[in-house]
Amino acid sequence: MAVNLQLERLYERIELGRGAGSVKSGTLCIMSFVAYLVGERHTDRPRTASPLVRTFAIQLNDGAVDAWRQELKPFAPKIIGTNDGREQQRADILFRTVVDEILPRARAEFGSEDRANYWSHTLEFTAPYGPGVLVDPREAYAVLALNIRPTHTKMSYLTMSTLVGNILPILSRCSQSRTSKRWFWLKALEILDRMCDVGAEVRVPEISHARVEQLEEHLDKRLNPERGTQALVQDAPKAKSALSRLYKAVLSYVG
Repeated sequence: MAVNLQLERLYERIELGRGAGSVKSGTLCIMSFVAYLVGERHTDRPRTASPLVRTFAIQLNDGAVDAWRQELKPFAPKIIGTNDGREQQRADILFRTVVDEILPRARAEFGSEDRANYWSHTLEFTAPYGPGVLVDPREAYAVLALNIRPTHTKMSYLTMSTLVGNILPILSRCSQSRTSKRWFWLKALEILDRMCDVGAEVRVPEISHARVEQLEEHLDKRLNPERGTQALVQDAPKAKSALSRLYKAVLSYVG
């Protein structure tokens, strides 16, 4: 079976959740899923991923509502191999999208520059809001508006990607209409897609066929535990026969 078809099956069966998760539970985060696909140890910091893409994706993963988090799954193969040193190009995509598209939309819905300036002395971005924390969307907008330019100017790209990845799910959750909620979330996915596309023309994702098959087998056993028992029962006659042949060979040798 082609790997892409296997991946489509995995997308339907594996669950993305907050935190790194575990293969045993069948729940992973987007980055531990990436690590698994390329054969790295269980981690949410796979070496194959661009640090900027990784920090952005982790924030989306942990901040999204459960149903929408699953829409990150198809990005796992695209993230593979992005650790290629092209962080400035990705940072520029992130910055321009926020300034040209996201801030105008958020300003219209949540605030104004005057309101952002009102909070200017208290809203320096030093750490992301925790998942599930109740945040005033006007404050979230102000944090984004006040910190996006300084982080880009100072080339603090990881802080910038954490900032944007953290705030977009908040704006999505707090929007009044479903249309607006989806707009902010889909814009986040678009940014992730465009950052992964940087360098894609010379990149061939190296997915471990063995790991994909191993994960499928594990999910089969987890969802159908009787299959493991059935396999042991089916193999029992073969094992008995092999032991019998070995016993006869030993007797013959001793004799």
